[in-house]
Amino acid sequence: MHRFAFPVLALVLTGTAAAQDAPPSTDIYLAEIAGNTDGRTALVDLRNLTDREGYDNQPSFSADGKTIYYTSMHEAGDGTRQTDVWAYDLSTDELRQVTKTPESEYSPTQIPGADAISTIREELGGGRQRLWRFPLEANGTAGDPSPILENIRPVGYHAWLADGGREELVLFVLDEPHRLVRTPAERTATGRTVASDIGRALHRIPGEDAFSFVHKAGDDGWTITRLDASNDELTPLFATFPEREDFTWSNDGHVWMADGRKIYRRKPGDDAWSLFDDLTDQLPGDVTRLALSPDGRLLALVADR
Repeated sequence: MHRFAFPVLALVLTGTAAAQDAPPSTDIYLAEIAGNTDGRTALVDLRNLTDREGYDNQPSFSADGKTIYYTSMHEAGDGTRQTDVWAYDLSTDELRQVTKTPESEYSPTQIPGADAISTIREELGGGRQRLWRFPLEANGTAGDPSPILENIRPVGYHAWLADGGREELVLFVLDEPHRLVRTPAERTATGRTVASDIGRALHRIPGEDAFSFVHKAGDDGWTITRLDASNDELTPLFATFPEREDFTWSNDGHVWMADGRKIYRRKPGDDAWSLFDDLTDQLPGDVTRLALSPDGRLLALVADR
């Protein structure tokens, strides 16, 4: 294992410039979205999936909704830290290690239409951060990796668009300011910048040929913004909560976002965010990242310990 390269990732992962510090301890929780007798919905059966001191973060659901992939940091005997991809199996309630490499992997995401995941990989020998592909074996562990994009780096986050037979990506590229780069999933592609000064959350908008991201530029604060995949047109949708950049979408067209330990949702065109549930008494710390299962029944969230 190698020493974790905080100078590149500290601002992305932790929100702090203290490069010598480890990321904060975080846990991944899972809750069911359920209705009640009043016709309202709420989160029930909230449980901690990881429950340990350390960094467990960046959850994403598999396409079939049976697995949650996530990033987990562990410390070696010599005190160095490294991240691998782990998985939570919803059918067995078991955790398993997916990647086990001398490099560090982040942001695991199932590649659309493939038995494989894409990850941001901090490579040995210079700390390059590029997008890599890991095939998934029958037992759920990862096979031999290969780079998806050779020339675009350093990459912090990514999202896939795979419609109409084409495979495309949007990338959070770690320049100053951070850039939103759009590219075909071709090994020698160089991509093109479509926005700058962006947040880390990148999501395809369900049912649309479009992406979404948090745009931090402008005088109106941070704004969830739509990127039309047909012409790169940018359309502001609505403002985030102050200094909040993590969000996700449900298939019914709602954006979900947390503020503190409260979960909100909002549709484009709505006048304001609506409180979905207040988890203040159930969580030890604030919520950051969110992920919804493909069927919309489960919510995975990350909370500080």
